[in-house]
Amino acid sequence: MSDDSLHSLETSESIEKNEVKETETSRSSMVRPYMGQNSLDDENDENNDTVDEIGHFQRNVRSKSSHKPRSRKNSLKNLFERRPSLLTNTSIDSQEPEYGKLTKQYSHQDFFSDDLLGGSQITRVMTDSGPGSRKRSHGDIESNILKENGSSSTEGDDEKSLGSCKSIQRQQSWVPAELERITTSIRTTISARARKVGFFSDEFRKTRSYMVVHFALVYLVMVLFVMGIFSVYWGSLYNRDSRLKNLKFLIIGDEVGDESLLTDTVLEASETPEMQAKGTWIYMDSAEIPSQYTNATEFAIHEVHRQNYWAAILVTRNSTDNIRQAFETANNSFTNEGLIYMIYESGRDLTGFAAYVMPSLNALEVEVLSLQGDGVYGPIINTLSPDQTLEVAANTTLASRSLSFTRIDYRPVTAPVTQAPQQIGLIYLSILSFFQFNFLSPIHAKVSQDLRRWHFVLYRMIASQISFLVLSLAFTLVSVAFQVNFSTGWSHGGIAVAWMFSYLTMAAAGGYNENMALYAFATYPPLVGFGMLGFVIVNVAPTFAPLELSPGFYQYGKAMPLYNGFQLLRTVLFGTTKKHIGLNIGVLFAWIIAMNALLPFSLSFFARKKTQEATAAREAAQAAAAKSKPGA
Repeated sequence: MSDDSLHSLETSESIEKNEVKETETSRSSMVRPYMGQNSLDDENDENNDTVDEIGHFQRNVRSKSSHKPRSRKNSLKNLFERRPSLLTNTSIDSQEPEYGKLTKQYSHQDFFSDDLLGGSQITRVMTDSGPGSRKRSHGDIESNILKENGSSSTEGDDEKSLGSCKSIQRQQSWVPAELERITTSIRTTISARARKVGFFSDEFRKTRSYMVVHFALVYLVMVLFVMGIFSVYWGSLYNRDSRLKNLKFLIIGDEVGDESLLTDTVLEASETPEMQAKGTWIYMDSAEIPSQYTNATEFAIHEVHRQNYWAAILVTRNSTDNIRQAFETANNSFTNEGLIYMIYESGRDLTGFAAYVMPSLNALEVEVLSLQGDGVYGPIINTLSPDQTLEVAANTTLASRSLSFTRIDYRPVTAPVTQAPQQIGLIYLSILSFFQFNFLSPIHAKVSQDLRRWHFVLYRMIASQISFLVLSLAFTLVSVAFQVNFSTGWSHGGIAVAWMFSYLTMAAAGGYNENMALYAFATYPPLVGFGMLGFVIVNVAPTFAPLELSPGFYQYGKAMPLYNGFQLLRTVLFGTTKKHIGLNIGVLFAWIIAMNALLPFSLSFFARKKTQEATAAREAAQAAAAKSKPGA
């Protein structure tokens, strides 16, 4: 190797060391793609010819460099091969600033456009980092290549290699979209890191003001929602004891003739102020019972089952006379059972009956027992002869026996598990109807790209109903798995009936949730949670307690999906009256039809808002990209 060649190689290495040192000490970096200059004479060069020239140049250099030592900085391998990412290379100094690593990660990389554009173009992208670094010119690259191989190549070989390098210059230069995105991202990251300040700094003053204002607005919205919607449920419970008098009870006296001491005692007990505050007690004589009923017991059961009264108190025929005969004959085997019947259906309202109805009935029984001495036994004993009185006194069992109410529950709650599908289960059913919207949204988005507008609307309607059918079936099968009895109301097909009732309830509630979600996601997504919770509260408030115990405002519950679904499921689970089934189903169908009629408008609104957002985002991205370009 000649002295001139050695001198040139040493000079090149010295320059490269200075460049590396300046790069490592720089505190910021900019990514600038190396853009080769196209000459007008070479615009029509074919890509395949260029690739052939590069390949020939690489093979020529490799064959020559295999016999000579390679330069540490400017070897052709480093020039043409992709370098490993600095984020995963453990050999890089760990103390290097992060923004420097991000910049260097994409420095000196080869970008191949075959996969992007389908052609066989190759573009060499070179970047320099740091304020002290200089941009390499084409002459520098050619000089380094020639210096590395100058000692072992002939003059003709050097010219051939130089020609190959010039062919790279002739390659049409372009920057792929991915490179622009990466460059913009790196610049944004570096700029954002440089702008970060302390919480109490002056530069953060505007952000602090923004934060305070928007926190206040968000809290205001949430507080208004809590106070507005939660008040609906709290209001249904407020001062409920004062409305116990709205509960209607029927008292039937079936005694004939003047001997009606027991009926009179029951009436006296029901007329006390304490009992008047616990219900409305309506008396009916057996003579007033319609002729189509064979006896008073049948009438009482019918009236309670038809939900005209919460319970009926029936004083059976000849009750007072039977007590008198027992005292006159000192009948030790006489019992008070069957004298007074208390008829009710606890399945009408599982929690409401136990919490409000039964306490009123128990209070009436206690009041009657407190009056039995003066109202029943006293007058009977006063009519006995002295000998009969002595016999009664000697018969301690007869004398100590008090009156008792015989309780008959014609629609009892047979198992606690029935509470699950009837009450809390309905809340779950409403929430579950929203899940299908979230889970199926990606599928709907895919389908919307290919279907016409009205075909897509029809598809959404049908898809929602199928989803509600499947989910309501799963809801019903859970109850079947836990041995809930569906044959009380329907001896055959009770499970299928329960499934259909669950489907109607879910379809009505799900239609609301779907429309609400479309509007909320298009305008202000956090409102989705409030919309769902508010709907549940508005439905639950008039449902899980007797409407008679709530203010008149809560009569709106008769038009809500959960209230009507609650009424329908009771007929299946407990066999309660079916007289309201037509009304309940009609209300649910009205909800389903109304929500499906609203769906096209909701979809149009959602699509329009999302299109506007996408357009605005695209314009903002284009503006940011244009602003971040060098020289912009």
